[in-house]
Amino acid sequence: MVFAPIDVKSYWVRDKLYIPWTAGDRTDLNVILMPVADREGHSLVPHFTDEDIKQMERQWPDPTIRAARMYGEFITRTGLVFRSFEPDIHVVKRFEIPVDYARWFSCDPQYHRFAVLYLAADDIGNYYITDEFFSQDDTLARRAERMAAIAGKRDRAVPCYVDSANPQDTAELNWHFTRIGAPIGAVLLPMRKRIEDMVLRTHALLEPDPEKQYPPHIPGYEVTREKAPIYGAPRLYFFEDLMSAWKWDEREMHCSRLLWEMQRLSWGDNGKPDKESADGGDCCDALIYGCSIISSGVRKEEPQAWLKKLPIADQIIWKAIENQDRYRTILMRDG
Repeated sequence: MVFAPIDVKSYWVRDKLYIPWTAGDRTDLNVILMPVADREGHSLVPHFTDEDIKQMERQWPDPTIRAARMYGEFITRTGLVFRSFEPDIHVVKRFEIPVDYARWFSCDPQYHRFAVLYLAADDIGNYYITDEFFSQDDTLARRAERMAAIAGKRDRAVPCYVDSANPQDTAELNWHFTRIGAPIGAVLLPMRKRIEDMVLRTHALLEPDPEKQYPPHIPGYEVTREKAPIYGAPRLYFFEDLMSAWKWDEREMHCSRLLWEMQRLSWGDNGKPDKESADGGDCCDALIYGCSIISSGVRKEEPQAWLKKLPIADQIIWKAIENQDRYRTILMRDG
């Protein structure tokens, strides 16, 4: 048998074969660990280069998964699912989302734990969690109205990707969106719900890259003459004022339900996320659904290189001349 021992199906191999072999109780088999790289990032096999190993490290940032897939260690996942999440790295101040950013909702529509996230993506593939909504024991009509308030007035409809476990919820959400004239369309997840792949995708977005610059449009990361770019940026950010209200163990909670769950959701003994460790983990489900949507905003045209080199005052004058010429062209065309 040849495999990476991180899948839930491999637990019988660990319990029935590997552990008895390491203890010396099984002499009828042999275990050969086959690493493809060392922990310094060097390839140990001829068909992978060191650059390939770096790409694997970016693909599998979780230390446990990396150890199993790259370093040939027979280990299983333990601890927090989103252990790479750090508020100092991933939580940023709110800023106005430009109209050219892609927008979408992701939804886990449990009746007692209805979780919705509102996401945005810029033109270089950064993802932003801009709003959340977590509801316990409320009507679907009220929930649709709350989502409409979050979306606001828009020229184009926003997709809402809903967990495909209950198609009826999708149909009812669309009925309420139509009833109240909300610019939202509920659709089922457009991909197979493979939790492991979705978690790995989210891990990759969370992983800080020492060569990646923090986007300068995020407050606090602007680049000026006095302030150099800041590197070590991830691709997934959370607005600092995310907020929900819910009850937990008879306590009234008023904070981000998503961040609360992320700092609690742990791997279970079966190799899957233990939902009970995070009171259901529904916002985390919405997170991995939303992060599995491959999207980006519309890239804006860069100004001419020569124009950017002019002093600011000259740039303003030149733009005014261009606008005046454009206005004259329109008048001549319409005249």
